[in-house]
Amino acid sequence: MNYDQTFERLKLMPALSHWPNRPAKFSWQGSQVIAHIRRVAQCDIIAAARIFERARDKRVLLFDHARLTWSGNRAWVPMPRRKQAVSASR
Repeated sequence: MNYDQTFERLKLMPALSHWPNRPAKFSWQGSQVIAHIRRVAQCDIIAAARIFERARDKRVLLFDHARLTWSGNRAWVPMPRRKQAVSASR
């Protein structure tokens, strides 16, 4: 599954806690967000953490400061891919 397909599914993610057992020390294993990403992308925890960081950076997932939860951004649309420059062969 590529990032665009994963992001299309993640933008529908309900509000989930990334750190549900505050104030205990954070762990990726306890994150509801990472568990959801693992189910959607069918990947291991390391790949899920990478997907989370990329989805956060691209604003597929948004943080609600009032509720301390992450949820999908239903308004997210993938950016069109840049066309590769064609090199002139001599």
